[in-house]
Amino acid sequence: WYQRRVRVPFSSPGAAGQEVPLSSTYSRINLSNRDLYVRSALEYRLHEFDVQVDAVLEGLAKVIPVPLLSLFSSTEFQILVCGHPDIPLEMLKSVAVYKGIEATAPLVTWFWEVLEVFSPVERS
Repeated sequence: WYQRRVRVPFSSPGAAGQEVPLSSTYSRINLSNRDLYVRSALEYRLHEFDVQVDAVLEGLAKVIPVPLLSLFSSTEFQILVCGHPDIPLEMLKSVAVYKGIEATAPLVTWFWEVLEVFSPVERS
């Protein structure tokens, strides 16, 4: 019987599409190192964004104590960060403050006209 050999590199695609080598010892996956490959690929992908996540967490910690973050569900936290998607435009217009431009200026009028055609999700 015929056994086909597939040469698969011991690497994983990164988020930006680049191939990231997962071992300095192995260049290809084979039967003897396949378990190590799976563990290495999972480890890499699970921690690929640790630096970025740490930076976000550091920034959040300047605004709210990190232990308090666990008090919010993901939906509540999204609303706190992004705003509520169902803000009535008339209410928003009523509290808008303009600096260096009049409320009746064509640019301001155009801005509100554009927001009116946005969906609530696009406005948020």
